[in-house]
Amino acid sequence: MELLAMSTIPPQTEARAGEPVRIGTVARLLGLTPRALRYWEQRGLLPLAHRTHGGTRVYGDDHVRAARGVVRMKRAGFSLDEICALQDGLRRSRTALGGMGDVAAALADREEQIRALIADLTALQEELTAARESVLRCDGCQGKTYDLDCIHCLEERSDEGLPCCLRSVLAAAASPRGGTVS
Repeated sequence: MELLAMSTIPPQTEARAGEPVRIGTVARLLGLTPRALRYWEQRGLLPLAHRTHGGTRVYGDDHVRAARGVVRMKRAGFSLDEICALQDGLRRSRTALGGMGDVAAALADREEQIRALIADLTALQEELTAARESVLRCDGCQGKTYDLDCIHCLEERSDEGLPCCLRSVLAAAASPRGGTVS
């Protein structure tokens, strides 16, 4: 999932508001490639770009806002196909209210998925914190070579035992490597 790819998107382009900017400027601003913007335009995700006399695409504020919206929707976990389907649904809807109801339902589904992901990530963060705290209790046992006894030592020093993610990694590291399986 691309949830961790972009944390923030700058609110303005490098040019002054209202002035058209070239495709490369918009691409750099949003961490994209010009090819991606051309593809989004081809798919109907962005309004058609204006062209200079030389044929170069230039974008105005509405294009930049649309591209930023696509980036945010992707960051929320929507695929380009899903974003296109939402737009197509709005275009085909007999009433604005009907189309917006479909959009609201899709957004609510995504919100629930994000809530579940946040809960999973919060639990993982707590597990990693506990694992780090367990590892920090190791004093090296006076230069002893790492083996399974180290796991037992850490478990004895841990208030709640070793988190399972840490225990399995430590156990695998203490096992012989490259042996044959019978």
